[in-house]
Amino acid sequence: MRWLAILRREVEADSQAGVARRLGYSPAVISQALAGSYKGNLAKVELAVLETFGEVACPWLDREIGAGDCRAYRERPIPTSSAEQLRFWSACQSCTARPGAHAHTSRGDLA
Repeated sequence: MRWLAILRREVEADSQAGVARRLGYSPAVISQALAGSYKGNLAKVELAVLETFGEVACPWLDREIGAGDCRAYRERPIPTSSAEQLRFWSACQSCTARPGAHAHTSRGDLA
């Protein structure tokens, strides 16, 4: 479970409370997820971890970008001043590498 390794790494670099705040969860949820005892929807926690701390292999830019950057590109308003930016935006809408499409890698953990 790569997302759990990412979560552990982020907690070690910050704190459970800091990571919880960034993910929008309570420190208790983070603690329980790390301990394997969380009874809630673990898939939502996993997605939050990957979307916040993971990276995406962007086929348009041909490089790794942060999942947050990927989300920002995808969720921005439709660009109208540049045909190139419109093509980029359009590609983002159906990209299989986007967050939630299971194409995440972690920062510094590409194995």
